[in-house]
Amino acid sequence: MNTLNRSGSGLSTLTLWQGLLIALSFALAKFTCITALSYIMTFVMQQLTDGVGFSQVGYFVTLGGVIMGALLFDEPIGFSLVLSVALLFLGLALMNRHLFSVPSRLSK
Repeated sequence: MNTLNRSGSGLSTLTLWQGLLIALSFALAKFTCITALSYIMTFVMQQLTDGVGFSQVGYFVTLGGVIMGALLFDEPIGFSLVLSVALLFLGLALMNRHLFSVPSRLSK
């Protein structure tokens, strides 16, 4: 089998396809791990909070997407984005303040 391709680099087409297959396998493995972790975290969140808190999981997914976009794709994080995230968490804190308060029967 001739291992020289047209450019004369010495790499065969089969080797290039093998490299592509390995890279795609690693990408699929990473996505599988991320999906499994988010699946587990969903059930942990469901056990830790009530229905209202559990319904707010999407806000954390949004924040994760913003962080990943900034880290992986160099998306800018401006003042308006920081203000939006701060307002988002302020709303979450207001809606979930009952989770952090001491029940009246325990405070006596």
